[in-house]
Amino acid sequence: MLLLEWFSDIDRADKLIPDGVVYVSSVLAFTFLPAHLGRKIWWFVGWFLFLNLSFLLDLWNFLDWRGPFLFIAIGQAPWVLIMLDLVFKGKLSPKIAAIPMRELLLWQVTRLMGLHFALAIYGGYAPEEFSLQVGFSEVITGLGALALYLGFRPNKGWYRTLLVFWNTYGLTSMLTAEFRTVLANPNIPKAHFSREIFQYMTAYPQNWCYAFWFPIAIGIHCAIYFKMYHSRSPKPIT
Repeated sequence: MLLLEWFSDIDRADKLIPDGVVYVSSVLAFTFLPAHLGRKIWWFVGWFLFLNLSFLLDLWNFLDWRGPFLFIAIGQAPWVLIMLDLVFKGKLSPKIAAIPMRELLLWQVTRLMGLHFALAIYGGYAPEEFSLQVGFSEVITGLGALALYLGFRPNKGWYRTLLVFWNTYGLTSMLTAEFRTVLANPNIPKAHFSREIFQYMTAYPQNWCYAFWFPIAIGIHCAIYFKMYHSRSPKPIT
């Protein structure tokens, strides 16, 4: 029923255009995933498909995924696990070390999907203050990733400075969006932000961002720091 209701509105341009940005960006995000991850990419694909089926078929009722614990686990646990793996040099860290820096930067170009936040404002679907802030930060991050990818100069000091600044900005942008969404959850006592934020971010397909693309983006930011930290010698980053 939920799926039929969603398809009944698909002819509405003010909904289709921002959703189309999410769909196209999602395809690019899969395409740009570093090949060095190997079979782990299929784990990403499987998790993505599972989330879609769960949301579309409304399978979360018995779990109450919008409750604070499961909601936080879905959006926060994946990137926390990636960060812990990098800090303690687990099974993922050797694969990250083998990925060229340019491939990590290329994936972050898909952050241009933040444009959908601004487009959704005009359709009346997104809370203006939240969406303008997140959309602007995400587009700037995506453009910065494109510039750093095209102008890759790993042996230049100014390039490393820009890379640190950009990576910090993009990570801060994503963490801010994540935690504002968490603190807008009406199931949390004394929620700090508007419920409109939570309603928009948990609607389909915007919930892809919170449950899937946000954690990957944060994980890749952590991976960039990881590679920069382990390339502090005069040898340029690769």
